[in-house]
Amino acid sequence: MSGSPAIRKKALNGHYSRYLQSGGEKEGDNVVIYKHREDFWYAMIRNLGDPYSGAEFICTLEAGKNYPFGPPVVKFLTPNGTVKLAEAFCVDMGHYHSNNYPATLGMDGFARQMTLMLVLGMKGLGGGINLLNHSNEDKKKFSFESIEYNQKHNKVWVDMLMRVDAFVKDYGQAITSKNEERAKELKKIIKVHQMTSVEEMLKVYDEYLETHPIGSVVQEEQPEIQEEEKPKKSKKDKKEKKEKKSKKKDKI
Repeated sequence: MSGSPAIRKKALNGHYSRYLQSGGEKEGDNVVIYKHREDFWYAMIRNLGDPYSGAEFICTLEAGKNYPFGPPVVKFLTPNGTVKLAEAFCVDMGHYHSNNYPATLGMDGFARQMTLMLVLGMKGLGGGINLLNHSNEDKKKFSFESIEYNQKHNKVWVDMLMRVDAFVKDYGQAITSKNEERAKELKKIIKVHQMTSVEEMLKVYDEYLETHPIGSVVQEEQPEIQEEEKPKKSKKDKKEKKEKKSKKKDKI
């Protein structure tokens, strides 16, 4: 099945907006995604278990002409020991097996599937095009070196990914803390990428942060509650009270 350019555009924008609003989800922290162009995204896969503990792997996702009905092509830019560098590879619902790809998954969901693919490795995937079979020790070494490697070879994309990550976490925190006003404003900022680009969206976000830094909460002014003044006792009341005390003493 193939989609029209309008369907493709709507799906890509919708799936990226879905990602930007995923900050409150448990799984959202494993993947950071930067939409470089409408159909070409960068992703960072991180927070994996052994043998990839501490790793940060950068990959690209490129949507085909039949998106969202066909899967994106993924290429890793950081050595990892599971797939060849900068080469398209075979997974059971990737572009080599597009019939297995669910259209609702989207590029954001497919990026999250890459975390599972890395963990499974060659044994779990059963072999395939451009897959590697490095030892766990090699994978630990790739993981240890990944951050330094990215700073040398992928720094521009890492910087953009970190800016996007800050936005996603801010939105997620606004949702979980029930800061409705901030969540509402950040949701407006999300719409900017659909009309222009993620770069413009982040510029608008930076401007917003100047007056609404992360962690700030605008509190409504509470009206001061004044204590009710106790009515002053008259001379007559004081005299009656004194007489009552005197009578009590006489009885005793």
